[in-house]
Amino acid sequence: MRLMEINLRRLGIVLVLANVGLFLTPHNLIPQGEAKGQEIKGQVVLSKLFPPNYPPLARQARIFGDVHLKVSIHSDGSINSVTVIDGPPMLRQAALDSARQSHFDCEHCEGSGPVERTFTYSFQIPEQKPVDSSCCLEERVPPDKPPSAPVSQSDELITITTPAMCECSDEYLGTLMDRRMRLIAGNDALDCGRVKLNGDPKASLRCARQAISKNRAFFVRLDSAGIDSSLSDGFAGDGSGNVYSVAFDSLGWGPSPGIEILDNRHDAVEICPKPVRIRKEMSSKGVVMRYRCTPGEVTVPDW
Repeated sequence: MRLMEINLRRLGIVLVLANVGLFLTPHNLIPQGEAKGQEIKGQVVLSKLFPPNYPPLARQARIFGDVHLKVSIHSDGSINSVTVIDGPPMLRQAALDSARQSHFDCEHCEGSGPVERTFTYSFQIPEQKPVDSSCCLEERVPPDKPPSAPVSQSDELITITTPAMCECSDEYLGTLMDRRMRLIAGNDALDCGRVKLNGDPKASLRCARQAISKNRAFFVRLDSAGIDSSLSDGFAGDGSGNVYSVAFDSLGWGPSPGIEILDNRHDAVEICPKPVRIRKEMSSKGVVMRYRCTPGEVTVPDW
């Protein structure tokens, strides 16, 4: 074989390899599926948040935490569905109500089906305020008008922070009742004492009945326990024949016809009908539940 013929053959091999290399560039080596993955996908955006409320009962019970929602949006931004993934049960409905009334946009969703995204509603409670008279005596917001909680939004995170609360002990709040009875009875009133839970009420009730019979100013307090709060029944006479029932509840009273709600909604005050008699209300198991003033014969035994 001639030398020139060998060189021409080598040159042909090189040209063939060069042409093959044109088809093996990095661009042509990218898998087809990976190239499709670089396409812009639809994205759900929360464009206008409907402010959520912090549920009053959850606030009172100091329940906090994150509620995760899965929001499905149509291409035109309308809501397809909103479902709860997880979160404290008492906080879920507030998050759902907010999401269902909020406005969303679906970016790059033209021609696609519903697009989903997870949103987090973070309910937070700051540290308690220290107990002091100004804090504990602040007027409570009515139950049907819960306090507004500051709300902030950062992309898919919505943060709801309830206003700081006072931590007032039942014993501290009970001093409001003592003050209220002293205001009714006056400075020179007879103190018939306080009967604490499971205490013997005989002496205190005898003192109160004698004061009522003599139109003497007096006050008396009898403690009891509710399902989830501390209760007390008090009676205060003003010395002119009028006796007032002062009922205390550590969680506060709701509106009641003919009853005045005072002292940060902890004391329910009403005048006793005449002739003034004090009776005890018994449960079906024979346990004393409450003391009330009512006309008629005295049902409390004469000890």
